[in-house]
Amino acid sequence: MMEKSQRHVSPRKSRLAWEIAVVLAVKVLLLYLIWVAWFSQPTARHMQVPADDVALHVLVTAPDVDSASRSPVTPAPSLTAPQ
Repeated sequence: MMEKSQRHVSPRKSRLAWEIAVVLAVKVLLLYLIWVAWFSQPTARHMQVPADDVALHVLVTAPDVDSASRSPVTPAPSLTAPQ
């Protein structure tokens, strides 16, 4: 009878474990590269918005329905696209 510590691991199982480890390592590397390419920098440098403008737009209360229908809302000058 064989003891537990002396069990033979078949080559098929060790190769499967090696392949799974390689595939997982490649996936982790690809996820890291995707993160670096698209998510590591929150905005492009030319798209910086002053913090005061962000706070103004986030903290503004919603207008009444009647006042919204009378006057159109226009974007702040600092947020419009260059012409």
